[in-house]
Amino acid sequence: MSVGNRGTNPSFNFLGTTDAVDLNFRTNNINRLTILSNGDVSVYKNFSIALDLHVGGSLFVGLDGSFGRDAFITRNLTVGNDASVGHNLSVTNDATITHNASVGNNLTVTNNGAINGTTNSTSPSTGALVVAGGLGVAKDFYVGGNTHLSSLNVDGTTESTSPSTGALIVAGGAGIAKNLNVGGKLGVTGAAQFSSTITGAGNLTINPGKVSVTTSNGGTFNIDDNGTVFIQTKATGDFSNTGHFGLDVKGQNQGIVVQLTGAANPADGGSDYGVYDSNHFVDFWDANNSRVGAIQGETLSEFAATPINIADAAMNVAFGVALGISELEPGNVVQTLASVADYVVHLEEGLRLIGVQYSSGSGDYAEYLQRVDEAEQIQPGDIVGVFGGHISKKTEGAQQMLVVSSAPAVVGNQPLAGKENLYNKCAFLGQIPVKVAGRVHEGDYIVASGHEDGTGLAIAPSMMTATDFSRVIGRAWGSVDTDGLNMVKVVVGLNGGDVSSILSKQQDAMAKMASDSAEMKDQLAALKAEMADLKQAVSQKGASGK
Repeated sequence: MSVGNRGTNPSFNFLGTTDAVDLNFRTNNINRLTILSNGDVSVYKNFSIALDLHVGGSLFVGLDGSFGRDAFITRNLTVGNDASVGHNLSVTNDATITHNASVGNNLTVTNNGAINGTTNSTSPSTGALVVAGGLGVAKDFYVGGNTHLSSLNVDGTTESTSPSTGALIVAGGAGIAKNLNVGGKLGVTGAAQFSSTITGAGNLTINPGKVSVTTSNGGTFNIDDNGTVFIQTKATGDFSNTGHFGLDVKGQNQGIVVQLTGAANPADGGSDYGVYDSNHFVDFWDANNSRVGAIQGETLSEFAATPINIADAAMNVAFGVALGISELEPGNVVQTLASVADYVVHLEEGLRLIGVQYSSGSGDYAEYLQRVDEAEQIQPGDIVGVFGGHISKKTEGAQQMLVVSSAPAVVGNQPLAGKENLYNKCAFLGQIPVKVAGRVHEGDYIVASGHEDGTGLAIAPSMMTATDFSRVIGRAWGSVDTDGLNMVKVVVGLNGGDVSSILSKQQDAMAKMASDSAEMKDQLAALKAEMADLKQAVSQKGASGK
């Protein structure tokens, strides 16, 4: 028996029992293998198979199972400890391995496969299941803990219409360290927080909800449910750098368009041109939440009441008065009619552009004018003379008198960048504080003092002379009862009433001169008649010799 048998016939020669009892195999008097009476085989230590192992039913291994090549199990595989297969492992039904499972090549489980190891994975080479190559999953794949993937390709084409639909569904959060590229739409139901740059070649649509962006310096950009945009900038600095502004818009050819699409109320004073003073295009507020200015709609009456249009109207009234009191020579008529025609053209152009007015707490329109002497110290409120577009506190021989503005509502003739210190803002129209020496009564004319110190003097209307009118700055809108240097609010520029009053005086004077001239002509005619009578009498007396 120990050297084997020869000539056996497997049809009737066998090793085993003929009754229903188990068959044990021992070494060192220790049971190593048992074939049970029901046909099951129990191996009590390691079980090594050099080639294939085919098991028609279940295979239960209490400890380790090691296969040098393939293992084919038609039904279930249960290993109480480790299972090692040098080549392929194929299990038709369920496979349960309590400890480690090592398969040199492919692992195929037709039904369920359970790995009961609880080792966490901290790298691709650690964990309860380690796959050195690819892992193909034909259907669902559920991970109870975290999943770390070097790359993930999802070939499903199911569209996502909600957080619970689509080819890839993540019930919790998704952390993405690098780029996320979305070929279609990106839908975010809850809040979206971005700590870095958002770059998109297409559209960004968020509806419904709000948009809130906070910069690293604490600046904020918010859009509320109504679409109102709020920008809180942390930028500081002067106006010389665009980066100091809260909003920097760079357009190719145009800048910003503000369109009001809501219906306006004609009861607010609207004109036929469709804009109203109750419609504000842009408002300006200070740090105390007080409105300091606005760009708003303009009515026809407000357009006519602007200082420039009042001045135009006054000048044409003056031309009309001048025409009435002058001799009707062709040159005078042509000049006056040309002026009126120019005014009509200006008015027509203004009516065509009517629609916007600029409102401000300041009260004058000013322009930048360069100083004659760059080193001359000129301050707001100083009266200056204009010499060929340049200004000086010297007023003798000046072509015009102006006042340096302190806070104009609108400023024109902006100097080149870096040259602002060579200019002063001079008021052309409106109300402005002016330095006046001595007492002032409301309604007085303010004229240049001639002291070349930027001060003015107050003269009562009844005391004005033709020379004084050539030095007029404007009229006082307040009274001061103290001597010395005072700041007085003055409306600059002659108005229509001033011109009409001056011309009316001239007309009265000319009428009186004409009346006096006629009277003198009558007296001269009477004197000539008396002289003729006297001459005739003397002649007659000489002829008679008496």
